[in-house]
Amino acid sequence: TLDFTKKDENGRTFLHYLMNNSHASGLLVAMLPIIRKVVKMGGNLSDVDFIGRTPLMNSVTYVEPNFVSMGCFVFLLSLDPTVDITQKDNLGETLLHGVMNNTGLYMVPNLMMYIIRKIVEMGGHLGEVDHHPRRRSPLLIFVHNLRLHHKVHMEFLLEVLSLQTATTTRLNLTKPQPSEFDEESLLQTIIGKLPVDITDIDMKILVVGIIRKIVIDMGGDLSEV
Repeated sequence: TLDFTKKDENGRTFLHYLMNNSHASGLLVAMLPIIRKVVKMGGNLSDVDFIGRTPLMNSVTYVEPNFVSMGCFVFLLSLDPTVDITQKDNLGETLLHGVMNNTGLYMVPNLMMYIIRKIVEMGGHLGEVDHHPRRRSPLLIFVHNLRLHHKVHMEFLLEVLSLQTATTTRLNLTKPQPSEFDEESLLQTIIGKLPVDITDIDMKILVVGIIRKIVIDMGGDLSEV
């Protein structure tokens, strides 16, 4: 019988290579039945290679901003009941870091929000910092990739912040959190990305809601701004 847990000299299994090739012409969709079969036969989406990457971490890199591709990724999340969402690679990055780094997904906020919510429900944490010198959390990567001059992205941010404050483990924002570019707090980073002149009343309400969420629910400090 085939042994899908066997690793090569780089610690990679059959599933690692399957996921690494799933980006070609959107093959993640086509490979889904194969992935499902391999998992049933003992393949593990949480197996780590020599740099700490899992097949699931690799797969999110190639998810495309459409319903079919993102739906397949959600299916992968539920395919293996033993999958560990909190796993970190050698750089300290989790699956949520990978989701936030996939800039194409920001084109479909509703679908991306579903994926983020699913991962958080499975134990993922938006405030988990990696091992890079810049110490990036998924939430900070998310903020830097948003276009906050668009109403839909402001609504997206408020929804993600609400998701974070609904979890049992919250971000400690009483002290500045190192951002990807500067030693800024989350509040400073967000305000720095907001449009200078906001005339739309709905946008103003969203800004107040975002600042209120960070200051009241997450412990942010307005004196930092």
